[in-house]
Amino acid sequence: MWVKEKSAAYLRFWLDELKKSPDFIKTTLLDVKRASAMITRCVDSIQEQIEAKADIGDVDNDSVVDKVGEERY
Repeated sequence: MWVKEKSAAYLRFWLDELKKSPDFIKTTLLDVKRASAMITRCVDSIQEQIEAKADIGDVDNDSVVDKVGEERY
């Protein structure tokens, strides 16, 4: 029973906060969307590099360069 009471109190707190500032959830979700897009772009870029190396017969994934130009080890 204790867990349900604590969970209910936690949810009640966040619902009250959202009532005070309903744009908070929109802003947070927008930030999550932007972060997700950035991660997807980085993953896609690394995948393209791996595929390009595979096309030329050099499949040494340890030397794939990431978005900031540093080699991963």
